[in-house]
This record gives sequence, C-alpha cells and structure tokens, in this order.
Amino acid sequence: MGAENSKDKIRKLNKLVSGTNLLYNIKSKYIMKQIIENLQKIKILKLINYNKSLREKLEISIDDFKEYSLIKIELIPKDQKITSNIFINYNKKEKKYFHIYFDDQKEEINRNYFIWNDDVKKVKIIIDSKIKSFNNLFSESICIKTINFINLKRSNITNMNRMFFNSLVENINFNSFNTSQVTDMSSMFYNCSLLKTLDLSSFNTINLQNMHNMFNGCKSLKELNISNFNTKNVLNMTFVFYECKLLKNLDVSNFLTDKVIDMSYMFSNCESLNYLNLSSFNTSNVTDIKHMFSNCGSLKELNLSNFNTKKVIDMNAMFFNCKSIKILNLSNFITDNVTNFSNMFNNCNSLIKLNLNNFEINKSAKMKDMFKGCISLKEIKVKNINDFTRKNYNIYSDISRNVKIIT
Repeated sequence: MGAENSKDKIRKLNKLVSGTNLLYNIKSKYIMKQIIENLQKIKILKLINYNKSLREKLEISIDDFKEYSLIKIELIPKDQKITSNIFINYNKKEKKYFHIYFDDQKEEINRNYFIWNDDVKKVKIIIDSKIKSFNNLFSESICIKTINFINLKRSNITNMNRMFFNSLVENINFNSFNTSQVTDMSSMFYNCSLLKTLDLSSFNTINLQNMHNMFNGCKSLKELNISNFNTKNVLNMTFVFYECKLLKNLDVSNFLTDKVIDMSYMFSNCESLNYLNLSSFNTSNVTDIKHMFSNCGSLKELNLSNFNTKKVIDMNAMFFNCKSIKILNLSNFITDNVTNFSNMFNNCNSLIKLNLNNFEINKSAKMKDMFKGCISLKEIKVKNINDFTRKNYNIYSDISRNVKIIT
C-alpha cells in the first residue's frame, strides 16, 4: 500500500469496512487503528444527515434567477480537517428539481451524498423554479450560522411550513423575500433556539392562513418585527409565540383575527412579555383560548374589553400563573358555551380584583382549581353565586372566605 496515494487507500479501507466479515478479517489492532484514523479524514457530505461535532458554522447566500434559485454554500476548508456535512433539506417529492454542483463545475452530481471530496470548498445547489414549496428546506440544519436572502423574488412559493424547523441558524436576513402567495408558515421558525432578532417587516402575508407554531420555541428571541403582518385570512394561531421567553415587547396591534378559530397557547410561556395591545383582535369565531396567556408572569395588565367569547368552548388555564396581573375585567365575556374553566386563574397570586359579572356557568362545566393560589384576591364580582358554590365545585375551596363576593 506504500506506493498508493491517500485517496486510493481510503477507497480500499472504506470497501473493507463495508464488508460483512470485517471483524474476522482484521486481526491486528494496529490495522484497525489505521483504518479508523483514515476514515475520520474523509469528508462526507449528505443532504439530510448532519455532523453534530462540527466546530464552526457556515454562511450561505441565496440569489434568484429566472429559471432557478441559487444557493451557494461555503464549506469549511480541508486544512481544518473537520468532517463536514451539507445541511440543505428538501421535499422528497420534489427532489428531482434540486441540482447539486461542486465548485461551479457544470457537471451535475446525481447522488444524495458525496465521498472522497477532500478538495471541495464550495457546493452550489440550484433549486428549480418549478418548486412551489420550501417546506423543510433548512429543517434540522445545525451547521448554518447565517442565511442571506439576497434577491429571492420568485412569487410562486406557497408553502414555508417548517422551513427553518429546529435549526441552529443564528442570523436570517430577508433583504428580498417574496411571500405574497404563501398560505402556510406553520412551524416556520419552530425551535430556532439561537435566533436573537428577526425582522419580518418586509413579509407580505395577505394570503397567509396558518401560523400554528410559527415562532414556537424561539427561546433566545429578543426582537421580533411583525408590525406589517396582514393576518386577515389566518385561521390558526395556536402556539404562535409559545416559549418566546425573552421577548419583552411584541407589536400585534395590527393583527386582524376575524377568521381565527383557535388561539390556544398563543402567548403561553412568554415569561418576559410585559405588555400586549390586543385592541385589534376580533375573537368572534374563536372556539379555543385555553392557556392563551399561561405563564406570562411579567404581564401586569391586560385589556380584553374587545374580546367576543360567545363561541368559546375551552378557557382552561387561560391566565394560569399570570402572577403579576392585579386587576382583570372580564365583564364582557360571554361564557354560555364554555365547558372547561379549570385552572383559569390558578396561581394569579397578585390578582386583587376580578370582574366576572357576566359569566354564565354551564352545570356540567369543569371548574377544578379555577381560583387556586389567588392569595391576594380581595374582591370578585359574579352574576350568580350559586354558579360557584355547587356540588362539584365550591369557590371557597380555592379562596379565603374573607374575599368579598359581589353579585
């Protein structure tokens, strides 16, 4: 083997390793050690599998042309001796439209993985204009540091579901990004735990229908600009901002929610959020608002005077652990159809006054721990005290008898 070059050695070693009788063929520990050391030097690029030990993240840029979009990826230079993986994901149904090239070569690589590519420093991926979905495009990407959308003007993309799902990207620059036809942005930034800022002010969301989980798990996000979002066609807003733990300010004052059906967990676990303007919200078609504000521990006030709850069925844990709110006026709430009030105000330990004087409680409605932990409560206004002192629930199991109940 002494006269062979390193690539020939690796090819033979790799062939040997892939054999079914490897353990029987290798008798020397020294040979095994050499095989392992050589295999570790191979740079394997895969479209789906990622190398979690990668020590340096990469930067990519995306440009748009008439027939395709071009993604250029700068790989870690070979002299760093790091096994690196390519990180672009893709929709398997549309895989045929992804064309992959090395170093601006014209020759197309028609495989999903590459081996013996020690000299590769750049990979070029071209996405055909026929693709209408960016679903899962950068999903599970752990090697990307920055994504720059330089000139992505194509207007035929309709799906961005899970586009950056569970990615470790740190910066995304949407300098030119056409979203005018997109209907689904659900889980688009789900669990992008390293993102600190996001400016989506250029997004055209006129056709957007699904925002479920859109920013769920963006635990490091401190600034989010969605001030120009048009949400008039959105149906689902569940878990949109769930666990955006560092967001202190969030401007949703322009949100139009006339068609929204579900808002459960919408702001849940936004622990740092100290103010919300929901004056534009029309909730006349909403049926579920459970956990909508649960664990919003920094919210000191909440004006829901415009909320129409006539179709709501579930209010379970709606204000659970909102431990900074002192006064809540829910006198406009219509609760005739609500079947679950359990934990609604549980652990609102700063709450002093609560106005529920329009609440109608269904006889079969769940009310367990509705006011549990409201240790500061001094006054509650209710329509009918009998609704809160029944066989299956008694308000005094949660609060002190010193609390003034006004009917």
